[in-house]
Amino acid sequence: RYNSVMAKGERIIAISKFIANHIVENYGVNPKKINIAYRGIELGKFHPQLVNAERMVNMSKMLDLPDDRPVILLPSRLTRIKGPNVVIEALAHLKNKHVHCAIFGAKPENSHYQEELSDLAKKLGVEGMIRMHGPCKDMPAAYSLAAVAIAASVVPEGFGRMAAESQAMGCPTIATNIGAVPEVVLHGKTGWLVPPDDPIALAKAIDEALSMSDTQRANLATAAMAHVANSFSLENMCRVVLTTYEDLLAQRAGKKIKKKAKKK
Repeated sequence: RYNSVMAKGERIIAISKFIANHIVENYGVNPKKINIAYRGIELGKFHPQLVNAERMVNMSKMLDLPDDRPVILLPSRLTRIKGPNVVIEALAHLKNKHVHCAIFGAKPENSHYQEELSDLAKKLGVEGMIRMHGPCKDMPAAYSLAAVAIAASVVPEGFGRMAAESQAMGCPTIATNIGAVPEVVLHGKTGWLVPPDDPIALAKAIDEALSMSDTQRANLATAAMAHVANSFSLENMCRVVLTTYEDLLAQRAGKKIKKKAKKK
């Protein structure tokens, strides 16, 4: 009932096809009333050529990254729905265990969950492979240092901003195959999609990402960056939103003209 008011406009703007389908199925809205404006990514910020060596060095020092291990990045909020426990469990199933996993989002208010994750890592014998950090202030630099970025959500999301940003940076991306994420990550073309809450499938995808040749990695980065630029730019989002309002205003103007013509 609370959300239903969002579906009562003359036009509805949805941030993904997943959300558009949800609106149609749950509120009986005519699909023709819905315009899809994917959440825009600021490509003037998220592009590998815009991250200089100084920023990467500073980020590496801040995260205390090892020089001899590929970095697995989990940049989401540190909550259960983002699946950090699944990532930790996946580390135990990796063929290549010579990795470093940087988990962002640690805060005083979620210290209890951090302890729970640390206990899980110790239980699985992977505590030396992970380190938890607070929120990151320079995500483009972090993505530039990562060998792979993971979006491990266990519940459907309306878009999947992290997966779009990491692909925009040309970073190999693994995400769960739920919600709108399959619209953001194209499995086998721009990244990997795995079932949610499946550490074995996630581990397999991580091993594949880490075993890519330089050519394979470059081809993946090119495809991912092009996909984001074509579909998820800030400009595309603004264009759809503004066009929606312009169309509505034009319809209103047309109705007024017809009313005046009838009166005459």
